[in-house]
Amino acid sequence: MKFKLVHNKEIHLVKLDNPTLSALKAHVKKVYPQIDANFKLTYFDNENDEISLSCQEDLQVLVDEAHHTVKLYVVVPQQQEKMIHPNHTCDGCQKQPIVGARFKCLECPDFDLCESCHSKNIHNNHKSFKISNQQEFEDFQRSRPKRTRPFSQQQFHHVGPFPHIFNHFMQVIENPKFKEFKETAGTVAQDLINVIKTQIDNHLVQEQEKPQEQTQNNAQETQVDQTQQFKEEVKISQTEIQEPVQVPVEVQEPVQVQEPSDSEMEQKIKLLAEIVDCSEALAREYVELFKEMPLDEIVDIIYNQK
Repeated sequence: MKFKLVHNKEIHLVKLDNPTLSALKAHVKKVYPQIDANFKLTYFDNENDEISLSCQEDLQVLVDEAHHTVKLYVVVPQQQEKMIHPNHTCDGCQKQPIVGARFKCLECPDFDLCESCHSKNIHNNHKSFKISNQQEFEDFQRSRPKRTRPFSQQQFHHVGPFPHIFNHFMQVIENPKFKEFKETAGTVAQDLINVIKTQIDNHLVQEQEKPQEQTQNNAQETQVDQTQQFKEEVKISQTEIQEPVQVPVEVQEPVQVQEPSDSEMEQKIKLLAEIVDCSEALAREYVELFKEMPLDEIVDIIYNQK
């Protein structure tokens, strides 16, 4: 049976009476020595589907159904290019950018290792996420909690010799923990401002109340002084009244004053309190001071003093 071996538009024809998959692969290595040993053979069936020959049974099916020459394609897996992480610096060797696999710490806000540093068990106390291709990067993005970004980092263009410092700063301020800390700090600052404002308001109120209290104290002192002055004047008047009148012995005899009784005294006090509109205690002081004078003269003295 004839087989056409095709690789990069280079075709080789091989004829095998009892074809085996190992024999076909050995012939491929012989005619294409430059290719990697990790290759596979495929062909297209009547429905134009690409079929892979992965075992002897697959080849036997092809041999049983084929009537003519079969075209086999030698497929060499393309060597995957290493992913470049331009905005990330290895926190182990400080290499920037990281080329190849990047190991992102899942607990620290900004900690990345290259494949070489990760193999040295650096920072092995935390779990990390391997990002070596676009699919793994998309998986990492989906695993992160969704959050609203107020701005895009692409809007900023860092100019200077240390772009990784700028990138580190951007990652810190976009971290959810930094946002929580900022909200907590804002709340504490607001509470502190409210306390200071309350203290200032209380101080202003106390400053405003001081003149009023001083005025009230001055008024009370003035009232006390007037009461004291009035009592002193009353005592002076009593002294003047109680001075004996010089009467010639030969003309008049001393007048004997009769002390009023308790009932008369109480009645006199009540009448005086009603007339001058004062308390009975104050009226009692007046009556006791002028107990030798009639009620109408006591009333005159009080009104003259007012």
